[in-house]
Amino acid sequence: MRVALIIVAILLVSWPSQATIYYWTDEKGVVHMTDNLKDVPERYRGKTKKIEETMEEELEPTERIGPAPAPSVGPEDERLYGGQSLEWWKDRFVAKRRQLANIRRAYEQKKRFVEVFEKGRQFGKTFTDEEIETYRQYKEELAELEQALKKAEEEMEELKRRARFHGVPRSIRGE
Repeated sequence: MRVALIIVAILLVSWPSQATIYYWTDEKGVVHMTDNLKDVPERYRGKTKKIEETMEEELEPTERIGPAPAPSVGPEDERLYGGQSLEWWKDRFVAKRRQLANIRRAYEQKKRFVEVFEKGRQFGKTFTDEEIETYRQYKEELAELEQALKKAEEEMEELKRRARFHGVPRSIRGE
């Protein structure tokens, strides 16, 4: 009994932590991500997809010597990059690129609408109440989209940094 308790304690201490990321695409084609299912709007919960990621313990930069040699696993001798398969890295880059493209597209569309609206106003064009409300809404959303874009770009750079560190091929990293 004592041995079983010790084994369970060791497993719990050494068990890698898991992070679950939920993502969905809204009616505008924008991909949203969260780590809390409660943050997913009700109407998208049935369409939500899940990514489970093992969280790696990060070493302090002074402790890093270089990438660990990639172990081989199974009969296919699949190479691992930082404990993850090449397919795992591909999926992460595809999801991040898609998120960036969706944010950029939404930002550019709303920015274009705001610019056209403001130029029309300069030339005395009259607008409907709906167009005016859309303008106000887009004007507010532009700042939020800029922040979201900046954050997504930083996350992409961090993903690339981690991929380089673990020896993921350039073709996957898009560099």
